[in-house]
Amino acid sequence: MQIRATCLIILTSVAASLAAIFNAYVQKRQFYPSVVYLTKSNASLAVLYAQSLVLVYLLAQTARRLFFGQLRAAE
Repeated sequence: MQIRATCLIILTSVAASLAAIFNAYVQKRQFYPSVVYLTKSNASLAVLYAQSLVLVYLLAQTARRLFFGQLRAAE
């Protein structure tokens, strides 16, 4: 159950990030104004912060598996 919830959160975060970036590009049509819009809009920043938290979580999980391998429930 936890794996499905994690996958759902990851996919939702990726979809929201893509939607925010696409929205900024559609409104501004150029790279620099789109980036400025993404960094000035509170909603866009919230979506990008959520995406960064998901990326940090995935990086931590990858590091855990790389350094510790498959952990048992007791560990």
